[in-house]
Amino acid sequence: MTGKCLYRYLVTRILQTIPSENYWMRVGSFVHEVLHEYVKSGMEEGWSADAGTMEEVFEKHWQSARLKEEDYPDLRECMWAFAERGFDPETIANVEHAFQTDIGDGVIVAGRLDRVNVYKQDGLQVMEIIDYKHTGKIWSTEEVRRDLQLRIYRYMAMRHLWPGFDLVRVGVFHTRYNFLRWEGDPVPELEAAKDNDSIEKMLHRQWDRLIKTPTKDCVPEPGEHCWQYGGCPVLEAGKCPAYEDGKLEGGIEQEDIVSMVRAVRAWNLRVKTTRDRLKTMFQERAPMDVDGKMVGYKEVGSTSYPIVSFYPLAIDRGLSLDHVSVTETAVNKACGGKRAREKRDDLAELDAMAQRTKSTRFEC
Repeated sequence: MTGKCLYRYLVTRILQTIPSENYWMRVGSFVHEVLHEYVKSGMEEGWSADAGTMEEVFEKHWQSARLKEEDYPDLRECMWAFAERGFDPETIANVEHAFQTDIGDGVIVAGRLDRVNVYKQDGLQVMEIIDYKHTGKIWSTEEVRRDLQLRIYRYMAMRHLWPGFDLVRVGVFHTRYNFLRWEGDPVPELEAAKDNDSIEKMLHRQWDRLIKTPTKDCVPEPGEHCWQYGGCPVLEAGKCPAYEDGKLEGGIEQEDIVSMVRAVRAWNLRVKTTRDRLKTMFQERAPMDVDGKMVGYKEVGSTSYPIVSFYPLAIDRGLSLDHVSVTETAVNKACGGKRAREKRDDLAELDAMAQRTKSTRFEC
């Protein structure tokens, strides 16, 4: 994913001005850690399902996970569903298998395979590579077959880690829905190997591009990868030049509905970041009076509720916290005008509906 956008690589890996992970990536890491320990215990002790072990493993990792309490019930339910589903410990050869391999010309490929199954079928040796995804998107068979990450994993497994298998296939296990999607039936090793040469050439091209591009020339390359696997940390931090104010407004006005929804998502991320910042500031200051309305946060029990929902947007567009004479018209204008705001609201609602129905239309 990092290799698809050199700008992200620059700020997260070289300059390290932004952490390389965000909250939803931490959620994904938590899920991986729980499943790794749980499945490994089953492999070692020979059981296929054990709710007691899952409870112990889940609670142990939750204590150090730094996740929101509000996510506890859903994550717990997902992990219990996994435990109830069970697995065949005799077919699992590896879990969380880390690799770092030189594929020639100094190109180092590193990664981690979540799970590798090995078994015999009609006298043939079969290898299956499974990747865990804790995402709202349900992948289609074709998406699993075309996914670059899985193709790289299969290439590494076949050519460098465990060569010599007769049949191979890859799959995605949706931990949120307890659902496994394969790319199809296992295919002969020779047929799968047709893709290996193109993958190897692509890896070398990406490496050349990475080391030959001066860091000062790195620019963001927006696309589907901005939203994959929890989203880009640079985008979520509101630091991606591809989603600056002017470009966001232009994106919202495009005819391509997918581009518009992406622009709205970027707006929502920015608003959330600003709202979180304001929440901290308002807790230290008394609420302000703006055009006769109290702007700030009020405490009800242990929960803070925004009094004026549009004000964080205005602040985000450069209006000062100390500016107490802001009119509602000025706020709307600062946010791109009433029409732009209504369009953002409509598209945000459409995006939310698509995700609730588990549609993949806007899941990038």
